Amino acid sequence: MKRKYFINIYIALFLISCDIKNKNSLEYDYLKFLYDSVGVNLDDSTSNEFMRTQYLKSGEKEFLYHYNQFKNKIEKFDLETGLLVKTIGYPNDEPYVIKLVQGISVVNEDSIFLYPSLGIRGTILINDNGELIQRYLPDKTKDLEASLVNHISFGAQRTLIFGDKIYFIHYPLFEMSNPSNINSDFKFEVIYDTKSNKVEYLDESSFPIFYHNKIWPSNHLQVSREVNCGKWIYSWNMEDSILVIDKENENSTYTNAKSKFKNKEFEPFRMMPNNDQKIQFTLTNLKYYGIYYDQYRKLYYRTVQLPGSYQKRADAKLLDASRDFSIIILDDSFNIIDEVLFKGGIYNIYRLFVGEKGVYLPLNNPNYKGQKEDILHYHIFNFSR
Repeated sequence: MKRKYFINIYIALFLISCDIKNKNSLEYDYLKFLYDSVGVNLDDSTSNEFMRTQYLKSGEKEFLYHYNQFKNKIEKFDLETGLLVKTIGYPNDEPYVIKLVQGISVVNEDSIFLYPSLGIRGTILINDNGELIQRYLPDKTKDLEASLVNHISFGAQRTLIFGDKIYFIHYPLFEMSNPSNINSDFKFEVIYDTKSNKVEYLDESSFPIFYHNKIWPSNHLQVSREVNCGKWIYSWNMEDSILVIDKENENSTYTNAKSKFKNKEFEPFRMMPNNDQKIQFTLTNLKYYGIYYDQYRKLYYRTVQLPGSYQKRADAKLLDASRDFSIIILDDSFNIIDEVLFKGGIYNIYRLFVGEKGVYLPLNNPNYKGQKEDILHYHIFNFSR
């Protein structure tokens, strides 16, 4: 099995190196950090999109949990072999039905949370056998809109659990192109206390000041956050610095984490843009995407999408997927160590996760021609070498 993976990694390397030579003269330096690979085996009812996933280290084993929306089940994969360990069902009949699962969190093998879309109410906790442990029902509000929580709960905006509290990143339901809505009133971090059954918001999680009262496309108004040792780290799409909130010492600081590839400043629109103008802004401007903590190497990774091209009649999703990207490596004091450049059109930056071996990047980019229907390959990068 392992030998097969190494054969695959050499084939992929050959295809990637040829693609780089043929399409671009830039010096991409990511291949020198390539450490290993793994292929996750897929059946006929499993898409290789792998959007709603969660990594777990349990004892000596590493697992990747995947919510399969076609099966309405959770798949548990062994990250060493890529084999499916088991498929986990969950109660999905009244009154426990979740019409649309937005995301999952895996605390341990016997504590798996499933979150409904557009709300916290109805969240369930199951064990490894799919048996219900708890259903969470925060108090209803009279205002329907106030009761809606447009949380993301996957990727760089995953939901986190600490003790009795669940932390969600959610996005506004109001029109974000309206500059009067871009202020400090809206809080992106929602905190649900399962013990008191109350919902609160983190004050520091509002729009950065330089966003305020300006017209921006909503695709550049997103945020990613990581939590480590009592520090909350926020990475905003257009903010060169990251916001570090030290809750224990009650202070907040902005720390430089600027990409060396940024060569122009962000300019807001002077008037309300149409849809084409929003897409052009998104594709042709640099975008800080995610922030991730590597507990094994005590490093932070900030992913950056570099400016790409815009073609009015082209598929915006494919143009976005073709963009080069970089990963900024920071130490645990938030000092920049390196920034590694990746060729676009190969990896899916939105599906990155961190494991014991390093950073896992799947080769399921929509533009990558080496994809297989029955296996999803991940390349693993170790930036501490």
